[in-house]
Amino acid sequence: PSVSPLHLLVAEDHEINRMIVEKWMQKRGWRVTLVNNGYEVLQALQHHRFDGILMDIQMPRMDGITATKLIREFEEQTKEHIPIIALTAHAMEGDRDRFLNAGMDGYVTKPLNSEQLYAAIEGCMTPERRADAQTRGGLALQQPMLDIDELLLTFDYDMAFIEELMTTYLRQSSPEM
Repeated sequence: PSVSPLHLLVAEDHEINRMIVEKWMQKRGWRVTLVNNGYEVLQALQHHRFDGILMDIQMPRMDGITATKLIREFEEQTKEHIPIIALTAHAMEGDRDRFLNAGMDGYVTKPLNSEQLYAAIEGCMTPERRADAQTRGGLALQQPMLDIDELLLTFDYDMAFIEELMTTYLRQSSPEM
């Protein structure tokens, strides 16, 4: 069962990941605001209310752990809590605990998987489910780099979007001329 329409803040400095996450969130009917770093997260929170934050760990200007710590310090005064889910390539033993101890509610490793991401988000939307996610330690399942069948299925065979995604990927991956 899906959570009612959400407005999520996505902090991710990698364009491909932003495109993918935005598409997945839109498939659920959820609104997304995209930012590039932790500093922009703090700015966005000053002007808008969000139901949750998907926070990349390694970003320029301000990383996800620093931004999370600042958000949690502010929440001590407001007595409110916004779920924050780590999006990270860090999948070593101890990383999950490090991110949860930094104040994050969930943990999803890259490369991202839509079902794991949906489950992490939905698992953080109520206090009971948030506590359960912390007890379980969030999601930390590693996926293969690229599965074409999964790509087609995930984006409902939307070839125009897949072509745009791959073109952007190739443009970013090619060496500078």
